Amino acid sequence: MLSKIQVVNDFMFTGQGKLIIREPVKNPITKVTELKEISQEEFKCRISFEKGNSEEDYGAVKAYRYMILFTPNNFIIPEGSKIIVNQNNQEFILSNSGIPAVYPTHREYPVVEWVKWQWQLALMYQVLKSIKKH
Repeated sequence: MLSKIQVVNDFMFTGQGKLIIREPVKNPITKVTELKEISQEEFKCRISFEKGNSEEDYGAVKAYRYMILFTPNNFIIPEGSKIIVNQNNQEFILSNSGIPAVYPTHREYPVVEWVKWQWQLALMYQVLKSIKKH
């Protein structure tokens, strides 16, 4: 028998996602460490779109749209990761842009449209650390 969480997740997640991260890989010939895209895993998910307005200087109103990516509770997406989501026969290329809201049944990640790989301090630290060892 399915648990309540499994039933909620099967109903809630209508899309399929693929997580891509960058990891340092040392070239054995040149001994240069490069960052390579590595596809981590696929997961069930759902994107939710929300609209809002914000008031700027001099009373001007600006409309904006933000996206939330819903994933299972046990699935963790590192900040700045590339995420490819297929939902309703459309493909979205996104990036995790912040800390998720964590609930017993799922996680809600704020996401933005993918622009490019952002240099992350943790990743830079790993690369520098691996260079210093050699």
